[in-house]
Amino acid sequence: MVPEGVTPAKVEGIRSFGATLVSDGVTYDNREEIAEEIARSEGLHLIHPYDDWDVVHGAGTVGLEILEDTRAPGAVVVPVGGGGQISGIALAITALSPATAIIGVEPEAADDAARSLRSGVLQTLAADPATLAEGVKSRSIGNRNFEVIVGDALVRDIVTVSEDELENALRVCWTRLKLAIEPTAALALAAYLTGRVPPGSEDHPTVIVLSGGNFDPATVAALLSA
Repeated sequence: MVPEGVTPAKVEGIRSFGATLVSDGVTYDNREEIAEEIARSEGLHLIHPYDDWDVVHGAGTVGLEILEDTRAPGAVVVPVGGGGQISGIALAITALSPATAIIGVEPEAADDAARSLRSGVLQTLAADPATLAEGVKSRSIGNRNFEVIVGDALVRDIVTVSEDELENALRVCWTRLKLAIEPTAALALAAYLTGRVPPGSEDHPTVIVLSGGNFDPATVAALLSA
């Protein structure tokens, strides 16, 4: 179940695994309603993409892998959309390395999680945000994710980056790091490159999570040639 107009690579990837993809008439506003109706009418079990404890705990394995490589990171920086990934990472890492700061990153145009953390009240996006980071356009973080991020205070901070800063980080990933990632995945690196997150040290490094490879070749080519 994906909104119309998402990156073609994401659509092709879903279909390549043999899944039935529903997209016609689906928007970021109505996708949950449509998904619930299909689940009821066809007797299916709905798995929410981020507001689901099993999904959150699955994302926690990223945190465990980080701790296998780096026992005591100073900070772990994660892109934030619906909040499932950062919630899972926060639960895993703070349980084993409570001094590690978990920091989220959003685009300036889609800062609902940052506003939620600061206000203590779940915030939503008023309209389809104008950002290259398609993967974080969820209208708000999930209720379970809000519980972890804000209620349990397991996320130290959520910072934002501009579109120019995001594009620069994407160029760095492709041209210097040789990593084929989607724009959303560059959010954490953008925050690091602009100094919005701690630089880390040899004993307590800052870990940047680069997650997502559903990129549109035409979009990336235009950015790299600009």
